[in-house]
Amino acid sequence: MNLCLCLSSLILLSGLLAACQDASAPPSAAIMPDPVVTLTVDRVYYDVVGASADELRAQLDSRGPTGRQDAYTDWWVQWRYDYVQTASGCSVRSLSVNVDVTITFPHWTSPGDVSTELEGQWRAYLAALAVHEDGHKRIALEAANEIATALSSLLAYPSCAKLERDADATGERILERYRQQEQSYDRETEHGATQGARFP
Repeated sequence: MNLCLCLSSLILLSGLLAACQDASAPPSAAIMPDPVVTLTVDRVYYDVVGASADELRAQLDSRGPTGRQDAYTDWWVQWRYDYVQTASGCSVRSLSVNVDVTITFPHWTSPGDVSTELEGQWRAYLAALAVHEDGHKRIALEAANEIATALSSLLAYPSCAKLERDADATGERILERYRQQEQSYDRETEHGATQGARFP
């Protein structure tokens, strides 16, 4: 009997800055509205076939998205911001953080002559799998929200170049911490097994 291995997440980042504004911009231009955090979730599926638990297990092992993993969550965090140079220094003027999540699940179409027990077992397994993958999505969103809070709280810098360096370094440190948190999440849940993501 194999555990459902579902799954570590890849975390990529992109943080790019827009052009610095003219120093003659009025001080009010440096007042920043609340940062915007957006989440996009895409669910994709791969087909498995079989009329027994053993056949489905073999399909999951051979067709899973990363070898012997039954489901997988990829997520990317990107931040973009404008900054403005005034007499008091260079400050973030506007900020947006985008989270793109892709979750890959197995899809089984019952051949129709299988037991209701097997169908029920599969439904329960998919539900538990979704709970585990939702945990990965939640970690991604928490990372994005923390980045938005941290970057929007930066004070004025003596130069825009230093603002860029510190802002991106701050974002990367936050992402690294959430990478570690995600690894802990998979260890603690045994890749979803303790949440019921185990088949058969």
